Amino acid sequence: MRRALRELAVRHGRVLAASWRQRHRRPAGWFDPVETEFLPSALSLQERPISPTARWLARILMALAAGALVWSVVGKTEIVVHAAGKVVPVGQSKIIAASDTGRVARVLVADNSRVAAGDVLLRLDAGVTDAEERKWRVQAAQARQDEARSRAMIRALDTGRAPVLAELPADPGMMAAQSYLDSQYADYQAQLRSIEAAIAAYRRELGLVTQIAHAHRGLRRDGDVSQQAYLEKEQARTTLEGRLRQSEAQRAALQTQTRRQAFETLVLARKLAAQAEQEIARTSAQRSRLVLTAPVDGVVQQLVALIEGTAVAATQPLMMVVPSGAGIQVQAQLDSKDIGFVRAGASASVKVGAYDYTKYGTLEGTVLHVSPDTVVDDRQQHSYRVTIALAQATLEVDGQPQRLKEGMAVQADIRTGSRRLIEYLLSPVARHAGESLGER
Repeated sequence: MRRALRELAVRHGRVLAASWRQRHRRPAGWFDPVETEFLPSALSLQERPISPTARWLARILMALAAGALVWSVVGKTEIVVHAAGKVVPVGQSKIIAASDTGRVARVLVADNSRVAAGDVLLRLDAGVTDAEERKWRVQAAQARQDEARSRAMIRALDTGRAPVLAELPADPGMMAAQSYLDSQYADYQAQLRSIEAAIAAYRRELGLVTQIAHAHRGLRRDGDVSQQAYLEKEQARTTLEGRLRQSEAQRAALQTQTRRQAFETLVLARKLAAQAEQEIARTSAQRSRLVLTAPVDGVVQQLVALIEGTAVAATQPLMMVVPSGAGIQVQAQLDSKDIGFVRAGASASVKVGAYDYTKYGTLEGTVLHVSPDTVVDDRQQHSYRVTIALAQATLEVDGQPQRLKEGMAVQADIRTGSRRLIEYLLSPVARHAGESLGER
C-alpha cells in the first residue's frame, strides 16, 4: 500500500514538473472555443483567435483615406458666387410717374387693364399751363406785329411811300396794327412837312435878303448907303442862313430819330418774339408731359388710388406697366467683393425660392450684363446689378410645367471657375497662417 502511494505521488510529481516546464510552450488550439469561454480573462484572450474584421476595417479606412487624398489632389470643384434677386420681364416693368407736380384730371385705366403703346393712362390738370401758354401766345403775336410795323416803317422811310402791312393775315389785329402804323407815319409826315415848309420859306427869304445885301454892298462902295445900313442887311442874311441850317438839321434829326426808333423797336420785337416762342415751346412741352401714356404694350399693375383733384408730386410712382408677350430674365444683386470674378457670358444655376431646388431642380442661365457701377437698394447697401438670361422660363413641378412669374425670388449661383479640393481644404489654413505671421 505504501509502495503504491509512493509511486502515485512520484508519478504526479513528474507530471507536474513536466507540465511546469512546458507551460510557455503550450500549442495553439489547446482549448476548444467552448472551453475558452470558461478560462480566465487573460487566457481567454490568448486562446481566442483574433477576429479579421478589425484588420479589414483598418485596411478599408486607410484605402478610403488614400483615395480621398488622391481625389482632393486630382479632383476639382466649381467656384460659384451667390446673388439674390428676382424674376423680371425682359425690358423691365415700366414705372409711370409724372414729370411735373400737378393735380389729377382724369384716370383712364384700372388695375390689370391691358394697354397698347401710346394709350393715354392718366391726365393731369392743364389749366395753369394753358393760361400761361395763351399769355405767351398773345405776347408773341404782339411782338410779331411790332416787328412787322417796324419793317414797314423802315421801308416807308427808304422809299417815301406809305407803309403797308402785307406780312400779317387780314384780321382785326392786323387792321389795328395798320391803323397804328398809319398814324405813326402821318405824325412823321406832318412834322417833316412842317420842317420842310419852314426850310422852303427860309430859302425864299434868304434869296431876297441875299440880293438886297449884295445891292447894298455895291451902293456902299459908291457911298450911296451908310456902313450901318449895309451891315444890317448882312446881319439879316446871316440870321436867315442860320435859321435855314437849323431847320435842315431838325429835318435830319427827325429822319434819324424816326429811323433809329424803328430799328430799336424792330430789335426789341424780335427779342420778345424769340422769348415768347421759347416760352410757348416750354409750356407746350409741359402740357404734353401732363398726359401720361403707356410706353409699351402691357398690363397695368400697382395703380395708386387716385381721384379727380388728387395732388401728385413730380417723379411719384403712380402705376406700373408690365410688358406683355415679353420673355423673363433674372435681375440679381451681387456683393462688391465678388464683382472681380463675374463677367458677361458666365453660366449660372438659378434656384427658385417658391420651389425646393433639391426636389424640383434648378434653371440654367447666362450672365448678360453686369452694371458698371454699384446701385443703392432700399436698405442703403451698395451692390452690383447682374442680369441673367434663362435657358427656359418653366420649371417641372409634379409633372406639370410651371411658368415663372415676375417678382419671384431667386438665388443665382454664378460659376466663376474651378479649383482643386486640396486647395479648398488648405486655403483657410494658408489664410490664417498668412494673417497670423503678420501680426505684432
